[in-house]
Amino acid sequence: MKTLFGIFSSLLILACLAFTPSPTKTVVIDLGHGGKDPGSQYQDLNEKDLVLSLVDKLKASTKGKDIKLIFTRTSDEFISLNDRLSFIKEANPDLVISLHVNHSANTEDQGLEIFTATANAAAKKSEILAQSLIKSFKEQAIEAEIKNSELFLLKNLDCPAALIELGYMSNSKDHAFISSDEGQNKIIEAILNGVAN
Repeated sequence: MKTLFGIFSSLLILACLAFTPSPTKTVVIDLGHGGKDPGSQYQDLNEKDLVLSLVDKLKASTKGKDIKLIFTRTSDEFISLNDRLSFIKEANPDLVISLHVNHSANTEDQGLEIFTATANAAAKKSEILAQSLIKSFKEQAIEAEIKNSELFLLKNLDCPAALIELGYMSNSKDHAFISSDEGQNKIIEAILNGVAN
């Protein structure tokens, strides 16, 4: 009888563990620039507006994923880098993604770039995050490359972090892609899949 009870107890514990929901991953999405700081500008695009336009799509795309998103801003407001850093540290996320859009005087420059900082306290995990994002972007047929940059936010965070330049608004191909619903949906899907792994 004791043996049967022990077996039953073990099976019950295993069943409970099997149906325990996986822990939700908290991700801070830092939207570059805002307010008095438009960021890069080219033709009909402002960097601050373009990244802000992704908020609702990002929220909608988390359905069915164990991801909780926290945004550094959800409106067109200026937040200093120090205030962004304080906000993120207080949120204590599992990781951080900072979204930006590039610009170049050379209109041939194009492509998505992912930056990490070696000075980041979680530099190795940041590199793993970047590699996961690269893989996810390739699955969406988006070419991307990883670069190092000791940017203020990246190097001062103590959790895995990556800054993504979504493309060059000054390049006609990138401009069309990052300003279209199709392009934005692919970018968002890649980011969320990349951070979920």
